[in-house]
Amino acid sequence: GKAAAAPPKERSWTKNHPLEGDGLLVNFYTFMWKKNKDFQSCPGVRCPDTIVYDHNFPRGWYTYDQKNHELKRKQGKELDTTSLYNMFSRSSEPSVDIVASYMYSYEQENGEPITSIEFFTAKDLMEFLNSRKTKKEGILQKFLVPKGLSNSLIQAVWSPRVCIVQRKTNRHSLIDKKYPAYERAVTYEGPSHYSEDGICAPKTTGQIKAICSSIVQHFQNTEHKNITRMVLYFKVDKADQVWLLWCGSIRISDRQHQSQMPLNLSPIFTSPDETSQSRDPQSEGQHQQDLDDVDRHQYQLSGDIIFKRAHCSPTSSPTKGKTKTVRHAEDPVVESEDVPAIALQDSAQAELPTATAAAGEAEWWARDPNVKEQYLQIREELELVSQLFNDVFYEAYSHFLRHDSGGFLFSLPGQVKTLLGEANLDALLTALRITPVPQEKLTKLSRGLDLDLGLDFWIDGPHHHQPISKLGLECQAWLRALYGRREAA
Repeated sequence: GKAAAAPPKERSWTKNHPLEGDGLLVNFYTFMWKKNKDFQSCPGVRCPDTIVYDHNFPRGWYTYDQKNHELKRKQGKELDTTSLYNMFSRSSEPSVDIVASYMYSYEQENGEPITSIEFFTAKDLMEFLNSRKTKKEGILQKFLVPKGLSNSLIQAVWSPRVCIVQRKTNRHSLIDKKYPAYERAVTYEGPSHYSEDGICAPKTTGQIKAICSSIVQHFQNTEHKNITRMVLYFKVDKADQVWLLWCGSIRISDRQHQSQMPLNLSPIFTSPDETSQSRDPQSEGQHQQDLDDVDRHQYQLSGDIIFKRAHCSPTSSPTKGKTKTVRHAEDPVVESEDVPAIALQDSAQAELPTATAAAGEAEWWARDPNVKEQYLQIREELELVSQLFNDVFYEAYSHFLRHDSGGFLFSLPGQVKTLLGEANLDALLTALRITPVPQEKLTKLSRGLDLDLGLDFWIDGPHHHQPISKLGLECQAWLRALYGRREAA
C-alpha cells in the first residue's frame, strides 16, 4: 500500500511579508503592478497576459501596455469568459497550436508546496473556461511563442551578491503534434527527461540581471522591505524581448528581522495527471539520490564552494560522463562534449577539506568579518572576470558565423590582468591555446588601431582547433577552479 503521509511540520518561524514563500506565488503580479512614488509599475518588466484565479474565479488580469511600457490590471466586468477566450485563443504563430498555460500550486499535508502546469490548445482553453468546475488558485497565462523551434525557459536565482542564470529547452519541436502539448512545452515545470540544460548569451543574461535589480528596487520603494532571495522564470520571444513569466520563490527581510523562512532548494513539480506525491519507502533512497545529483549539478554550474560544502554529500562523487547542452540561435553552446581535463584537474584542487562540524558549515565564513569580506570580494571578482570572458567568446562566435571571416582579434581590459595576475592570465591563455597576435598580422592590424600587445590576442580562422563554444566552457571551468583555490586559501 501507499506510505502514510508525513505529518505537518511545526513552524518555528513567521513570514516577514505575505509574499514570502515557494511554489507559484500568484500575488507577485500585484506587487509588480503596484505604483511607486512616480506612479509607475515596476520599470523594465514585461509580463504576458496573465489571469490570477482565486476561489474558482478570475481575480485580476495583468497585461503589458506596449505603448506606455507598464503593467496594467483589469478587474470586474473585463474578465468575462468571452473576452478571455478571444484574447488567449489567438496565436502569433499559426503553426503552434498551444495558446495558453494554466499553472497552480497547493500544499501537501506536510506543508510542502507542489506546482503543476497544463498547456491548452484553443479547444482545451474553451473547455477550461466553460466546463471546468474547480479552478485551483493559480494563473492562466497566454503562451508566448519562443525564439527557436522548441519551448525554452530561463531560470534566474537572484541574491544580493550573485545571480545565476540558466536555461532549459524542451527536446521536442512545438509543431510536432504527434506529442501531447504538455510533452512539447514543459521545461522546469516537469520531469527532466523532457528537456535539456543550456546557457544564455551574455546579452540575455545582462538583461535578466537588470530586470531582477529593477524588481528588487521597486519592491523596496513600494514595500520598504528588502528581497534577499528570489527565483524567477523568463522567456525570450522572436523579437528578442525578455518576458517575466512567474516567480517560484522569494525571501524578504526588513531592518529588524532577517527572513526566518527555510530555503527550499528542490521545489516539487508534478504532471497534471498525478494526484498524489506520496512516496513509497523503497523509492525514498532513489529520491534522495536525485536530490544529491541536482545539488551537485547546481555546484558545477555556479562553482559556489559554500553551496557545495552545505548541500553536496562528501561521501558521493559526481557521476562521470558527458555534459549535454543544447544549441540555440542566440547561444553558442557545444553539444555532447567531454568535460575538459583542465576543469577536472583544477576542480579537484579547488575542493576544500571536509569540515568536522557539518551543522555550521554554511556559516563558517560569516563568523569572522574579515573572512566574510574576503569571500564576498572573491565571488564578485569571479563574476566580473567570467562576464568579461563570456563577452569575448560570444563576439568570437558571432565573428566566425560570417562566411568570409578570418582570424579574430580581441583585447582584454587591463582589469583582467590586475584581477587574475599576469602569471595566471598567461596560464589560462596557454591552457586555452590562445596566442598573442602573430607577427605577420601586426602591420596590417595595427593600422588605425591602438594595440596593447600585452593584452591583445588572436584566435585563428575557421580551422581553429576546437569550437568557440567549447573554448568558452573550458575558460569558465578554469576560472571557477582558480577562484575555488583562492576561497580555500
